[in-house]
Amino acid sequence: MNIMGKTKENIKMHLDLVKMGLRSDLHLSKDGGKLNMPPASCTLSLSKKHMFGQFLKELKFLGGSSSNISYYMNIKETKISSLKSHDCHAILKHLLPLALCGILVALVREVLIELSVIFDIWGAKELKMDDLEQTKAEIPITLCNLEKAFPPIFFDVMLYLSIHLVHEAIIGGPV
Repeated sequence: MNIMGKTKENIKMHLDLVKMGLRSDLHLSKDGGKLNMPPASCTLSLSKKHMFGQFLKELKFLGGSSSNISYYMNIKETKISSLKSHDCHAILKHLLPLALCGILVALVREVLIELSVIFDIWGAKELKMDDLEQTKAEIPITLCNLEKAFPPIFFDVMLYLSIHLVHEAIIGGPV
């Protein structure tokens, strides 16, 4: 969402990409005397942030299924704050695929939908071994697609732990 003070995308990141020879679409360019920092394909423009915020603001849930997420959406600042963990799960597993339609480029949208589907399977009350084996094969591919869609600064060790979650689910079952 490119929120001031929260984003890790800065000039240093773009210079590092040049040094490593990665992601030429994110390299800095000079326009006269100014350096232009191209936004990543996953960065939302202001109008698209408002579309996403408006979607969450107008969303209504059946009683008891989730709190009213619209209370936590600040349209003016395009910020979501103070969500409960259940609300974050609801957004990740169910709402994100709906909200992203028509907002993000195809590569980013598809990989986030893939990730949502995988987390939906893993978060089910009843785990099916066939589904777990399928996601075991899909998660490395999904992570590779994430690496294509997002800048390297996005990734930390927590994202790669998702590879091990399916093994733990197979061994230990649902928690």
